[in-house]
Amino acid sequence: MKYISINEHAYCLMRILNAIEFEEISQEDFQNITDWLNMAAGVEQINVITERYDSSIFICSASLEYSNEKSKLWSKLCAELVIFNFIWGSIESLILKFITKTNEDSTTYLGRKFISKNYKGPTIKGFIEAYNKLYNIFQEELSEQELKIIEREHHAAKGLFLVSRLRNQFAHGSRLLPLPEDWSDGLTREVEIIQLSSRIILFTIQMLLLAKYGFNGYRIEDPALFDFGRLEESVDLDTLLKYLHFEDYDTRVLEL
Repeated sequence: MKYISINEHAYCLMRILNAIEFEEISQEDFQNITDWLNMAAGVEQINVITERYDSSIFICSASLEYSNEKSKLWSKLCAELVIFNFIWGSIESLILKFITKTNEDSTTYLGRKFISKNYKGPTIKGFIEAYNKLYNIFQEELSEQELKIIEREHHAAKGLFLVSRLRNQFAHGSRLLPLPEDWSDGLTREVEIIQLSSRIILFTIQMLLLAKYGFNGYRIEDPALFDFGRLEESVDLDTLLKYLHFEDYDTRVLEL
């Protein structure tokens, strides 16, 4: 099974929302959500130059090499973090579209509660694999209380809770930034952690949409708005939401 890139995954979700035209909902209802997804899809490269104003690094070749390697790594980290932040903004906007926030409960708590109450069936294919990878990397940093919450959480909402813990660390600046492998083994996993977090949240958006609109017989009447020609006939919304992250999604959709 081959998945499309995280950027394209975000873009496909955006295009599905742009193609929605049902009796009670339309693409205008998702304008801010599609904008966030579009920005996530469009991030290609961000340049970070460490020690930018320190001319002394040019005196020592080892210092210069270290700075260059750190710049490359932090540039990659920054790009992935920006993509994740845009994706995170889209899921919070989607949750608040479905639920009116009237108390002090966090947006992610409301989203988890909505999924627990409304999502039926197995998780999106690929979700469990991504979730298990992130959990195995991150579980040692979770408190005993957080581990207990995850244990009793709805199977489709576990990812949202786990990623929210990581997101808080980045948002509050409490997480260490990685350094080049030669100087600090193991910290380069941060890039993988952010990529897994982005993928899990995209999967969770798909499941939120299924929880809200699934099993209602909704169809994308003009799939050209979604895939520009790979699908010609109207397509079941549920099926598209389940398979849009596969490279061969059109074949999978047509086989069902």
